[in-house]
Amino acid sequence: MTDLCGQIRFFGPSARRLETAQYIRVNGKGDRKTPCKPVLEKILSENDWNVPPPNIVISVTGGASQFRFDSQLKDAFGAGLVKMASNSGAWVVTGGEHSGVMKLTGQALAHCRSEEGHSVPCIGICTWGRVHMKDTLTVDAETLYDSSSKSGKKNITPLDPNHSHFVFVDDGIESDSPKRTHQPWHGEFNKAIQNYDFEHNIKVPVVTVLVNGGKGSLDTVRESLEKRVPVVVVKGSGRCADALAFIMDSAIRYVSHICSSTAYVLY
Repeated sequence: MTDLCGQIRFFGPSARRLETAQYIRVNGKGDRKTPCKPVLEKILSENDWNVPPPNIVISVTGGASQFRFDSQLKDAFGAGLVKMASNSGAWVVTGGEHSGVMKLTGQALAHCRSEEGHSVPCIGICTWGRVHMKDTLTVDAETLYDSSSKSGKKNITPLDPNHSHFVFVDDGIESDSPKRTHQPWHGEFNKAIQNYDFEHNIKVPVVTVLVNGGKGSLDTVRESLEKRVPVVVVKGSGRCADALAFIMDSAIRYVSHICSSTAYVLY
């Protein structure tokens, strides 16, 4: 399934304390692509990562760059995410990078761990070619990793220290390639969770949360809806999220107007 797995021990000012995360690298190339089910079984297995089965999966997507976020909305998003995740036995899945909405999600869950004592699994699904200092990751070993370190290269980003697990998808995209804003394996992983036979034949629901975002986020939203995964759009977070919120608000107002007019005529 993989030729690389181990642990990352985070340090530096961006880590609240000496955090440790487990990781695995999978193949994301064409016909040789690693199936999602064995990875899911590794995450759940008592002999491997031993992560408790989720009751729901919250897949957070959106802006990967350092976007401006209103402090009041930031606090509301963090509080809402923590409340939903900690009270429902959720897994939270992101792109795992120390930037944008992924960093914001990690910070919210880290606060939840330190202040409230709740530990919510936070899984980062990352494109291998974009990972900063990936050459330091070695087989079955623990790697010290400073997530505040800067790569100095375009499209290369450090890992977020507040994620508990990472799945690195090696799809052949390298650092000098055009920036990939959408990782298809992420959507396939969410679908595998929906179809997985958990104990007592329970089917686990998945919900996508969109914060900010660009063109790649539109692809993620489209894939989610095609797989019948509901999408929560955080209005006021900017760019793609605000554009979709505007379209939905306009549609709702139009339908309400038509319905009220029709009802008046019929009356």
